[in-house]
Amino acid sequence: GSMHPPGGLRLLLTLALVTALSQFLRSVTGAIAPELMRDLSMTPEMLGAGSGAFFAALAAMQIPVGIAFDRWGARKTVSALTLVAALSCLGMAAAANGPQFVAARAVAGVGCGASFMASVLLVGRWYAGRRMTSVMSWVFAISYIGVLAAAAPIAWASETVGWRPAFLIAAGASLVIALFAFMSIRDRPEG
Repeated sequence: GSMHPPGGLRLLLTLALVTALSQFLRSVTGAIAPELMRDLSMTPEMLGAGSGAFFAALAAMQIPVGIAFDRWGARKTVSALTLVAALSCLGMAAAANGPQFVAARAVAGVGCGASFMASVLLVGRWYAGRRMTSVMSWVFAISYIGVLAAAAPIAWASETVGWRPAFLIAAGASLVIALFAFMSIRDRPEG
């Protein structure tokens, strides 16, 4: 293919957004741990269980995601799972207690299940050889915005409007990213 496939930049931006959302959801609870402990009577152990649930679900999704990519393509898989991530944000916003929050964290892990594999798969298809490595590093560099986005803005948002509305905002952002993924991802360069 050509050096710059049409839509390639949009694809990379989309993958970076999807990965940023994953990074954000992975690290967000650290920024609001005191509020969660206060409002949901969560112990540090329960917060840890939330992280564990997120990573366990993320790991468990890797084989189903691979199968889904083969069967339905990355575009539908990533879009659908990003909607699941949006639902997890709603679940966290609505959690009445620690166990419900932990369950929503597991749902977040499911929702983030495709982000890494989608990047590897699609970048590998669109950019061959040595170029793939540099493109992947760009995707991950841009995605670390997600980690930065988790810290300051969510802390600010949770102090300003509360952590529940902050998760509603995150749910809205997830919906936008899901729509963007559905419109931007092409399963194959010629597709």
